[in-house]
Amino acid sequence: MKNIFTALFLFILFFLVTNSICAQVQDTSTIPKKEEKETKKGYFKAGISYLSNNVYNGRSDSLIVPYIIPTFGYFSPSGFYISATAGYLKNAVASRFDFFSLESGYDKTIFKDFNISVYAARDFYNTQSVNVQSGIKGSASVTLSYTAGPITLQAGPNMVFTTGDPDLFFSGGLSVPIDIAGDKGNWSILPGVNCNVGTQNYHEQYVSGKTKKTNRTPSTNIITTIESLNPSTLKLQVVEFSSPFQYEAGKWGFTITPTFAVPYNPTVYKTTTKASGTGGTGVVSYETEKISNKFYLEAGVFYKF
Repeated sequence: MKNIFTALFLFILFFLVTNSICAQVQDTSTIPKKEEKETKKGYFKAGISYLSNNVYNGRSDSLIVPYIIPTFGYFSPSGFYISATAGYLKNAVASRFDFFSLESGYDKTIFKDFNISVYAARDFYNTQSVNVQSGIKGSASVTLSYTAGPITLQAGPNMVFTTGDPDLFFSGGLSVPIDIAGDKGNWSILPGVNCNVGTQNYHEQYVSGKTKKTNRTPSTNIITTIESLNPSTLKLQVVEFSSPFQYEAGKWGFTITPTFAVPYNPTVYKTTTKASGTGGTGVVSYETEKISNKFYLEAGVFYKF
């Protein structure tokens, strides 16, 4: 709890400082209005980014899982978009394409100060992946956001389809959009905090799948099964503090997104080990998921055409 209050204090301090700076340098007459910034025609967008470590709901593998992520997509003036993303894993253990994702969505202002975002994705993971999301097959979400003065509030449900039972999440948070117009390009900063409440079936698939991968011995007759206790119970998963920076000049730009994640409610796992073909309950043990605060960073460049 001390860590979350420290992070919240730093977020508030950052917000006050950036607002103070913006109040001194910002000339509202030079900042394009939201309607003027919207692209009048569709465009393609290609980019590449580097993710320092894959973290999902405050959870990550014991190994650092960094990715080089190329993306390519089309964005229509109506608000519809479609894109493809790949993740190339490069660490001390492996060098390979670890996942591929097809994404589609709709993002539109439905009336003044209200915005709706609809998103769906189909994910494909390498069979050897240790990504904590490797048990996920796809997801779909709806997010509503409302801008009240300098603050934007957002909330919505998210359904995640796994190799086992699906997960349901409810996300909510607030952010403070800050736009700064320059002579050669525009800066945007979006400090915010977001929390995620949901179930943990995806994590059970990740843990059980990893156990099968690490116990691959042809001559063994030992069977190990892992099950979560109450994986379908809605619980607070994570509180995240992030501050995406973006610079855009004409057709190109770059982004930097630092994130500090504070996970909650570790899962308790029941592990059963016994020889195949034998009766009885075998050897049963219980283990609590080890969680800790995570800091990770994603930085990338993009080009529109």
